Amino acid sequence: MILDACLISPAYLFSQRSTLTSDPKHRDVAPLHLVYLVNFFAPDQVAIWEELARLVKQITILVSVDMEGNRDWKPEQSDLDVRRQRTWTITRTIKHSTGYTDVNYVHLPLDTRSQLRKLKPDVVVSAELGMRSLLASRYCRRSKAKHILAISTSEHLDEVDGGLRTRFRRSLLRRSDLVTYHGPSCKRFLEKLDVPAKKLHPFDYACDPNKPYRGDIDDSLSAIDTLRLLSVGQLVERKGMVSALERLKVWAKRNPTRHLIWTIAGSGPLEQIFRQSELPPNLSIKMTGHLDQGGLRDQYQSNEVLFFPTLADEWGLVVDEALFSGMGVMGSIYAQAIETLIVDGTNGWSFDPLNPQSLDHMLDGWFNLNLQQRYSLRQRARDTVVNRTPKTAADQLMSAIEVVAD
Repeated sequence: MILDACLISPAYLFSQRSTLTSDPKHRDVAPLHLVYLVNFFAPDQVAIWEELARLVKQITILVSVDMEGNRDWKPEQSDLDVRRQRTWTITRTIKHSTGYTDVNYVHLPLDTRSQLRKLKPDVVVSAELGMRSLLASRYCRRSKAKHILAISTSEHLDEVDGGLRTRFRRSLLRRSDLVTYHGPSCKRFLEKLDVPAKKLHPFDYACDPNKPYRGDIDDSLSAIDTLRLLSVGQLVERKGMVSALERLKVWAKRNPTRHLIWTIAGSGPLEQIFRQSELPPNLSIKMTGHLDQGGLRDQYQSNEVLFFPTLADEWGLVVDEALFSGMGVMGSIYAQAIETLIVDGTNGWSFDPLNPQSLDHMLDGWFNLNLQQRYSLRQRARDTVVNRTPKTAADQLMSAIEVVAD
């Protein structure tokens, strides 16, 4: 039934063409009702959709769940109209090619069609390439609404193998009016699925503007023989923290005159490994547990470098947060934020967490800098993300809406 639905060619009509200008600085409020369908509404999305709410007449956000079970985040929605769908959720454990296992949630929102019929949107934006988007596509084919697919993935997390799943995705993408991507690897993934360039449009992630530290960079933190590292996130296999711990211990033993102070802001099932690990005297670990926004800002202020050894992340918003805070970043090539934002020796370093020598080279690179060079690197970090704001992301999606509404 799913594949049959995907083989129907859509013939879209748009009832009321809006007089929208392409200049984001001079946009009038578009007389459109926009519906966004997503698995859950992450706190980092709130500011983006608040900006979008200033650009269109009405926004409704339909979520499958308030929050997934493996997140420490509390649901936030500001004054936005966020509604929960009737959903069947499947929980499964997956094993990735790099060796880690992870909990994965598959949400099947059962009332998508009836919700959309009730709301009568002009434009539907649906996240991911599953049941939610299929049902949105079928509704749009039978109505005058336009359909935008908002895709967030990477080549490392996903594969194009030519099988049944890939054929289903190609069919769904073909029927959409436009497809957004959030990074270069995501774009390459979509190109492998034969999405034409004219149909692709950027829609960047943007971090919660309240999380980063915005004050002056404290150059007194630096000492020529010491590095203050900060890691933020869940203590699960996918984040690569345990293998990173073992590698840092080896490096510290080889470099006894250099000191590593590693603060870990997060919690999870692997937490006791860090609390009980025997460490060389020049490596210390501070465990803070999960922190609220104020606690995170304090950590971004009082550390020099974000350490992000993930084995797989579709983006990695902690990288944005750290750069905004004036921190250098040492991050894994398996996070799309690293590929997109980090230039080796300029605002940080990228490394392969599966290659021990790669991590050693990165640490050596930091200690080869003098104090002024370290301070300059941290200043350049902020320049990297000056345009990565919720407003910029909202303008990108609004430009995509203008394309399909034209």
